[in-house]
Amino acid sequence: MRKSAHVRFSYGQTDFPIFSSRLYNIQADIKRQLPNQISHLWRDKSDILRWYTFWAVVIVGGLGLFFALVQIVESAIQVEYAVKAYNPVRI
Repeated sequence: MRKSAHVRFSYGQTDFPIFSSRLYNIQADIKRQLPNQISHLWRDKSDILRWYTFWAVVIVGGLGLFFALVQIVESAIQVEYAVKAYNPVRI
């Protein structure tokens, strides 16, 4: 297979004189589409700022939940030791 020496990733309206208005409308419609499911947002890189924001919220929120659970467990252990300290077992 022969590879092309020059690959184009964008085209102007002059490249498609007949269909340029239709292609422009299709492109504008595709750019207006927003991800409507978490799985779409998970892989969507059309708006890189939204993608990084999503991942920042996932990471910071996940860490926040983890530390909150650790704090709850440590508080429960602390309450248990405090109850034992103030109510010693009498023999």
